Amino acid sequence: MTPQEHEKLQEQFADPISFEFGLPSVFNKFAEWGFFVKEEIDELAVFRYLYNKDILYSRDCHLIIALSESKEDNANMISRIKEHLAYLCKEGITSLYIEWLGEESDTDIDSYKHIIEEYAKEKCNTAGIDYEQECPLIAPRTFQYTFYNKGVYSGKPTEYSEKNRIGILEPNGIINWDEEKRACQIGNVWFETVMCRDCKHIPLMSLSCQELLQKSHGVCPLKNNTIQPDWVVIQEYEMQKV
Repeated sequence: MTPQEHEKLQEQFADPISFEFGLPSVFNKFAEWGFFVKEEIDELAVFRYLYNKDILYSRDCHLIIALSESKEDNANMISRIKEHLAYLCKEGITSLYIEWLGEESDTDIDSYKHIIEEYAKEKCNTAGIDYEQECPLIAPRTFQYTFYNKGVYSGKPTEYSEKNRIGILEPNGIINWDEEKRACQIGNVWFETVMCRDCKHIPLMSLSCQELLQKSHGVCPLKNNTIQPDWVVIQEYEMQKV
């Protein structure tokens, strides 16, 4: 791009409304790339969602398998979960934790456990993925979701209703997410301390935050950082997605 072209582009950016009306196709392309957003959209919240979805919750998975009273539904779900495990291994996760709920619902629980755990061990060993049958207490970067029948739910829901369902586990192992619900679920950050809520720096949260603060005598390392925490989020997202 020549200096003249750059200057012309800067003029267009200075007046987005005229830019949109004068060069709609060019404007739409820049909007598609994220240079322009609607006033009602919280741009940082969008980055927070993308960061959580593509980086924070894409590498470490904590799967919870909740059994129902129907043996047919459970057997069907186990088949889909096997396909999902194969998909996760191809996606490049770094760790996998599996937990079971509703063990009293189906007497075939040991059979299901054996099938899934042996399959998970084989896939994870081949792919070099850390595999545990239970999730450790401190796992701040772990995305936790529950399978119940064909539904996918966030964390450990109190009821498996359509309202709480965030996706459907398809027969091929791919989760058909309700993107609107998922954005609400992982677009927001959850913090354990007032300092972290004020800071809004995503990678520091939960119990690991408290442990870090204890080691540093209550002084967060970011306090000495000249970069605004919000921009740390955006920069880290952009760097890791390159």
